[in-house]
Amino acid sequence: MLNIHSIKGSDIAPVEISSVTGRRRLESYVWPDMVPRYKVLNAALSLAASASLPPVEAMDARAFFERELQAWQQNSSLSDSDSDEVVVTVFSHSWVWNYLPPADQASITALMNEASAKATPSHPLAWLRMEDAASKNVDTEIRLSLWTGGDNVVDHLIASSHPHAVWIVPVSVPFLKVAEST
Repeated sequence: MLNIHSIKGSDIAPVEISSVTGRRRLESYVWPDMVPRYKVLNAALSLAASASLPPVEAMDARAFFERELQAWQQNSSLSDSDSDEVVVTVFSHSWVWNYLPPADQASITALMNEASAKATPSHPLAWLRMEDAASKNVDTEIRLSLWTGGDNVVDHLIASSHPHAVWIVPVSVPFLKVAEST
């Protein structure tokens, strides 16, 4: 069973989606002929309005990763091996990497690699990202890096997709087990 313990997020200039102005701003980013995208946006806004979501902090990505990874590393429960519960900390982002300065990209990568030394099998660290493909054979890559302690890291392409997730093509990933729907 999956339990989400907390959700945090940041954006350099967050849009307040609970306001009419914020919703209109997001709608203005969708071209008039893109009716399916407009419908997806409105469905997402409706879902967000009905959910209890935390506010998105106004903070750049590097500062957010630095603060949250530092807090994660200082978390005393990381060394708690008495529990059978596995608590995975996931850092996720989509379509932001290309907009970050190279120095911030390098800093975030270094921060993730440094923090991974604290990962354990019961408290793994994951980095899930949907970004421009390194390979030009696909539009977008969805990648997962998972650290479970020591040098034990897996980094896999788990799917390729359209930049706006109009289609997603999963890739066979040996360590990832997905329940089949019947």
